[in-house]
Amino acid sequence: MSAPHPGPRVTRRRAETRARLLLAALDVFVDRGVGATSVEQVCEAAGYTRGAFYSNFSSLDELLLTLYEQRSAAVLAALEEALARLTGPAAVGTLTDVVDDLLTAHLADRRWLVMQTEIALHALRTPAAAGEVAARRARLRERVGALIAQAAQRAGRRLTTSPDELASAALALVEGARLQAWLEPGDGPVRTDRLLLTALLEQYTVSA
Repeated sequence: MSAPHPGPRVTRRRAETRARLLLAALDVFVDRGVGATSVEQVCEAAGYTRGAFYSNFSSLDELLLTLYEQRSAAVLAALEEALARLTGPAAVGTLTDVVDDLLTAHLADRRWLVMQTEIALHALRTPAAAGEVAARRARLRERVGALIAQAAQRAGRRLTTSPDELASAALALVEGARLQAWLEPGDGPVRTDRLLLTALLEQYTVSA
């Protein structure tokens, strides 16, 4: 006899447990740092047992990477949605608006900026995690590059470099400028962010 399939209630409960563990982990990681966080602390913050944790994640590293993937997926979904705003030829400034709004959205939240920094530090300190983080960043960069190229095409412009190289430069620029903006509050870093992104798009796109 085959085992019965779990009902909707079980599936829903498991999804809720997983979501609560992820939210709790984000808070604990931000407050304590990845290196100082234990499974027990995440479980306590979420109100679950170790059993609940290990029925959803094999390790803190898997949970950490899941948080990164969730955020990346949200950024990509928003970027795809923003393409609808480009319906014909547009100036570089308009293209900058679309790319800038979406690439900075995932860093506008201070908690996520701290979380992204923690992920980077963990990867630098832990060779086993470095490859996994790099692979996920590569997938994000590939999708961002494809979407920027698509946005440029819809704006009547053509890339003069590879989408991957442009995405790498854009992400590095935005991430660095957003960190500067939080460390040095004020309008300066934000304007630098937009100024440099506009220059980047002017340099690497031309009218089609």
